Amino acid sequence: MSFMPRYANLIIQGLKSVEFRKTRFKREVSHIVMYSGAPEMKIIGIIETEGYEEDTPSSLWKRFHKEGGISKEDFMNYYGAASKGTAIKIAKCIPLKKHLKLSAIKQDLRPPQSFIYVDEGVLSKLIPRN
Repeated sequence: MSFMPRYANLIIQGLKSVEFRKTRFKREVSHIVMYSGAPEMKIIGIIETEGYEEDTPSSLWKRFHKEGGISKEDFMNYYGAASKGTAIKIAKCIPLKKHLKLSAIKQDLRPPQSFIYVDEGVLSKLIPRN
């Protein structure tokens, strides 16, 4: 999953425990590979999830703004006229000691706009390296 570097760093520091997204996962997700966008453009950590909540953006803000690590203005600008949103609850973040290029997962893999699904074996490949 792609993250803006400022939000990725808040997660790594333990200051952000909810990630807001416009779309929900179509299948069960227990872990998220964190890709920090430009200028870093590397895999920086693994998130263990506690599930997610889908609701209107205004309801998500009321329930999770303290854990979201985002200003109300940026939150509202992100969702715009969207009628639904998702709050991904973060149980734990495992920072990688060595940040990795996307090619560590798969050759010629392009940064996702939001997220892509990867095989479970990816986690076992990433975590032992660190």
